[in-house]
Amino acid sequence: MDKKLVDRLLPTAVQVLQDVGVAKNGRIPKTFRGQISSFGAAVSAGSLLAAAAFFNEQGGAKSERNLLMEAINTMMKQEKLVKRTGDTLFDTIHANQSDRSVKDKVLSCAVALKLAMNLYDLSPEGDKPKANKGEEASS
Repeated sequence: MDKKLVDRLLPTAVQVLQDVGVAKNGRIPKTFRGQISSFGAAVSAGSLLAAAAFFNEQGGAKSERNLLMEAINTMMKQEKLVKRTGDTLFDTIHANQSDRSVKDKVLSCAVALKLAMNLYDLSPEGDKPKANKGEEASS
């Protein structure tokens, strides 16, 4: 991770969180913070390409973690961190496999996103309104 790059990416990360739909009305569900941390750990412990593929699907996760992959890919495009970009983070990483610094750039984007989340209210429910007691079973 490049600390100077993370600092440069922070304003972009704040905007991208809103643009991809992670942040809504100044709030982010807490589950996204856990997901971005898990992604960073998966990248550090294993393969960047495998982590991007795994996190691209929601699977059984409560949060739409694929939005985080979209956010990182958007940051990579906007900041022109790689020569070739794809429709997904997986595609972008695959297209730039020969670039040895791509892993560091992806991790820097992930760290910037995690830090940018501190500027939002982290809520357990996100934007989902709480159901009234009589409405719980009607959905």
